Formats: sequence, C-alpha cells, structure tokens
Amino acid sequence: MASPINPARVDFVTLRLFCAVAQSGSITKGAEACHLALSAASRRLSDFEAATGSQLLERSSQGIALTPAGHVAMQHAMRLFQGFEQFSNELGDYSSGVRGHVRLWANMSALTEFCPPRSPPSSHSIPISASRSRSS
Repeated sequence: MASPINPARVDFVTLRLFCAVAQSGSITKGAEACHLALSAASRRLSDFEAATGSQLLERSSQGIALTPAGHVAMQHAMRLFQGFEQFSNELGDYSSGVRGHVRLWANMSALTEFCPPRSPPSSHSIPISASRSRSS
C-alpha cells in the first residue's frame, strides 16, 4: 500500500494550477491563468507529482495530457473546489447575518405568558435549522 499524501505538501494554488494546466493542455497557459511564472508553475507541478508519488501529466512538445492518475487527481481536485465553495457560501451566510442562532433564556412562566407561540415573520426571511426550548 502506498503511503498517504501529506496534506501540508498540497495547497489550493497548486491544485488550481494543476486543473488549469489540465484544462488548457499547456503548462504555459495554465501558469498564465493562475498568474504564476512558468518556472514556479513547473516547480509546483513537479512537487505535486512528487507529493502524490505518481506521474500525473505526460509532457510532450505538443503540450500535456493527463495520465490515468492525473484524471483521478483532477476529479478529486474539482470536488475539493466544490466543497470549498460550499464551505465559503455557508460561512458567508453567518458573517452576513443571514444565518445564526437566537437563544432565549426564560422561566416557564415567562415563556407561556410573554412569548408568542411562534415568532412573527421578520422583514427578511431567516431559515431556522433547529429550535430548542429550555426552562429554568
């Protein structure tokens, strides 16, 4: 069994570069798309291949092509980007105030006497994922 990839040796810049190179078929075009110098891009790709322990790109005078291992790496990289985008969107909801938690501490008398059974709709809709009530 091969040794696992050290996540500290793989970063999103390198994964974006790898995807850009694979999609463009050229290290030069991929480097330009990622705003990297050609030498830095080439070094990142070589280091990425060393970190994975697999040849991911076949280099030729016509450009590059993905190896079978490169296709697997590309699929996983795309899933990582999709997951990161979802992660970013969900955290953005919290930072913009669209999502959050409201905690209301009250004894049972106050809950039944002063709190409406259900909160009235606010001026903008806020999804509520779960609610709990606790009495003192």
